[in-house]
Amino acid sequence: MKPLVQLAGKAKEVGRGNLDVDLEEPRYEDEVGTVTRAFNQMIVSIKEYIEQTRKSMELEIRMKEQELETENLLKDAQLKYYQA
Repeated sequence: MKPLVQLAGKAKEVGRGNLDVDLEEPRYEDEVGTVTRAFNQMIVSIKEYIEQTRKSMELEIRMKEQELETENLLKDAQLKYYQA
């Protein structure tokens, strides 16, 4: 029962938003070990997904900034053209 109680505690922590729980290697090749491996893989997958999402958002922000900068340059060029 102890491994299940520990795994349940880690699941509660993850449920509270703490993805930095210590992942433990399963000690046995039984059902508890299978669930522990699946839990560990789930945590790793969630962290990877969050990292990919963060990178995508950063790239989108940089692209928006470049788009705005290009629009400003174009407007400045149009203004100079009209002034000329």
